[in-house]
Amino acid sequence: MSYRINEGRLNVALAHDRSVNVLMLEAVGHGEPLTLTISRGMKQPLENLQDCVARQVKEMSEQLEDFAWKGYRQHQGPRLSYTTGRYTYRMGEAQIDQCMAVAQLTETHLLFLFLNSSRPLDEPALRQWAHILDSFEPDHGLLPSSGVPGTN
Repeated sequence: MSYRINEGRLNVALAHDRSVNVLMLEAVGHGEPLTLTISRGMKQPLENLQDCVARQVKEMSEQLEDFAWKGYRQHQGPRLSYTTGRYTYRMGEAQIDQCMAVAQLTETHLLFLFLNSSRPLDEPALRQWAHILDSFEPDHGLLPSSGVPGTN
């Protein structure tokens, strides 16, 4: 199977794309760079999107120190609908403020986006987050009948 990355293509026997992209962003008005992490995942059999997100939150609460969930929201972008949430956790001495968004690309495949900062996410950072979600354009050419993002 041909697997596409920004730099080119690889021929691999791929079962599921679980790749992760990490981008350092200029913080527009935030005063500190932001980190955007993009990953891919799959729902479990018979699981709906809300159940999947609840499972992810439960797993994070068990793995992250001083995890504090601040609640769910829906975000309707021009091309995708997201289930979003915000939470904080401790990493060493730093208190991390993080937003999460999950979009369903196919029946089973999900796209996860995370924006975080070691400073509280202020209004300029949250506006930048909403802009990022609204700007996503699914590349339907990369969603073959197998439903594996990043392949064709």
